[in-house]
Amino acid sequence: MLDERLLAALEKSARRLGFARMAALPVTPVAGEFLRFHHKLTGEQLPKDLLYLRRPQRENPQALLPGARTMLIFLYPYRFRSVENKLRKSAFKIARYAWQRDYHKLLRDKLHQLLQEFSLTGRAITDSAPFPERYWARRAGLGKIGRNGLLIHEELGSYFFIATLLVEQPMAIEKSGNMASPAEDISLICGECQLCVTACPTGALNGDSTMDVRRCLSFITVESREELPDFFTRKNHRWIFGCDICQQVCPWNRKFFADDNFSAEHPQAERIAGGKLPLSRRQLRDSVFHRRGWKRLSATLAAVRRG
Repeated sequence: MLDERLLAALEKSARRLGFARMAALPVTPVAGEFLRFHHKLTGEQLPKDLLYLRRPQRENPQALLPGARTMLIFLYPYRFRSVENKLRKSAFKIARYAWQRDYHKLLRDKLHQLLQEFSLTGRAITDSAPFPERYWARRAGLGKIGRNGLLIHEELGSYFFIATLLVEQPMAIEKSGNMASPAEDISLICGECQLCVTACPTGALNGDSTMDVRRCLSFITVESREELPDFFTRKNHRWIFGCDICQQVCPWNRKFFADDNFSAEHPQAERIAGGKLPLSRRQLRDSVFHRRGWKRLSATLAAVRRG
């Protein structure tokens, strides 16, 4: 049974591993407001590279772990001053999360440590399963969905990963969480601010927490398997993997930096940001670049250089 004392001990141990916040919710199917928003997000124009977002398992966490009773949701900040200084000087831009070693494995290992330390039975989810992390983190009170579609925490900003433990142990006190509409969240966390919308170089953001994914630099340089679109090289930018522009201009990201002791910078990140790719894909192992592959990274770099 997960009582308040055990949950407090869990969060204390999680902070020693680099997690900044933790919240707990009972496992239930997603509610109607998620289905409505998700349908809007994954409409008819969803690119084929993102069709996995329509998997029905996303609607019920127990499809991922039969018998799961509780979800423990963690925020793990990844914006480090040591990386920020290098990013400013780099010839090309890669998203801040990509400077770190592959977060899927990094966070999974940390979550497994917590499972073992507290003798919990469960499954670690680190953006590696059909699980709507932002929805559950929002419902648990760990932030609000901003105009750019990202979860924004009033102290941490939005530069963080969301990681989850689904566990079989029930909570001693049932909590249902809460969920507002996207419009209500935007009103509360963004107000009249439109900085992310106006700063997006490709006009991908719709301003209502949704976007035209096909125009998003992050989708184009990380997920898409199609040829680079014509407008990609016509825009004045230096992003070759991911994009942080809508986060860079967000006022909520002005202050917070993660503890540099938790930075796990990949040895190839600075070289790639300098326009120097490794000789083989093998050297990209344990990085988020590995899945993208040397060939596509090379093509993107060449296109940005021409632009």
